Amino acid sequence: MLETLYAANIHFRKNRPLDESSTSCTVFRQGNLLEIAVPSVRCKHDLAGGCIMCNYGIGKPLSSLELIKAQFYKHLEEIGEELDTLILCTNGSFFDEGSLTNEVQTAILDIAQKSVAKTIIIETHIDTLSRDLLERIREILFDKQVILELGLESSNVFIQEYCYLKKINLGFLSDIINYGHKLGLEFQLNIILGAPFLSESERLYDSKQSIEWALNHKAMVVLFPMNIKPFTLLNFAYENGLYEDLSHWLMPILLNLFSAEELENIDIAWYGNREIKYSNAKTIFPSDCSFCHKKLQSFYENYAISHNGNERKKMVEEVLKLGIKDCNCLHDELNKVQNCNEVKEIDVISQMEMLIERLKSKKII
Repeated sequence: MLETLYAANIHFRKNRPLDESSTSCTVFRQGNLLEIAVPSVRCKHDLAGGCIMCNYGIGKPLSSLELIKAQFYKHLEEIGEELDTLILCTNGSFFDEGSLTNEVQTAILDIAQKSVAKTIIIETHIDTLSRDLLERIREILFDKQVILELGLESSNVFIQEYCYLKKINLGFLSDIINYGHKLGLEFQLNIILGAPFLSESERLYDSKQSIEWALNHKAMVVLFPMNIKPFTLLNFAYENGLYEDLSHWLMPILLNLFSAEELENIDIAWYGNREIKYSNAKTIFPSDCSFCHKKLQSFYENYAISHNGNERKKMVEEVLKLGIKDCNCLHDELNKVQNCNEVKEIDVISQMEMLIERLKSKKII
């Protein structure tokens, strides 16, 4: 079953055009945070058909290390002394030598060390990490706050494997986090809200459990509402009525389950403010209505730039009060999640079988 879905995911990605933004270092800025992405060919898990929802695009590696360095210095100069947090990433994994060579990695880390940024966040896949690598990172970034951002998606091993087509060794991850903490490194785990093949209440339950797993391991969280990206198996499932898109309201509903102290360690990303653009295909963001759209986007933006847990808690409570008063969208969502249910694995398998039958009927597999 899983092999069939991996093969289907490869099929949908094979006609994906080159992402033009992945032919040079690209930047994303939010307040005093700057993200610089170095293009690579693609993620090796993307190539193998993994990750049902993922499309960070295919890129064209830059021709020389000097060009990469020049672009980094240009972007750092543009933000100047306002820079507080620098995120380093690629459309693969930063520490995968198939994405960025060891020479390129080291050169970028050296630039980050010399920058005015107090905090360096590095996005990479869990399977690229080792104790030796953690020691190397700490040696180069010797006086920075260093945060390794890793894609966990869910702490439920069944959901990882069957809903996301992704396998994570939680025991290995726990060991890496513990060893990193001894070196003064910190960790930020990406968690998705909106898993395929789950009901809204199951999605809420899974994300709540996953956030608690991360916080209990003294890791920070980045919460991602599910985006339906083109050239993915998830997009096919959506177009064929086998995936129900997420309601934007489930984000504040989930966040409201956590205390102000916990919210200080729960960030949000990709809530409709970013996408890889293609001329003939678009990302589908979570749903809302004309009344609540601007209010929810304003909530997201304000929450993202605030780092104070009390402020965040107040924002969550206020946007929910506003929605309860005036928006049918929120009332509909609250009816769906009255009971925060555990996942029924047999139902997930049944829906996966339906997806495979649809793939066969379309002669895709």
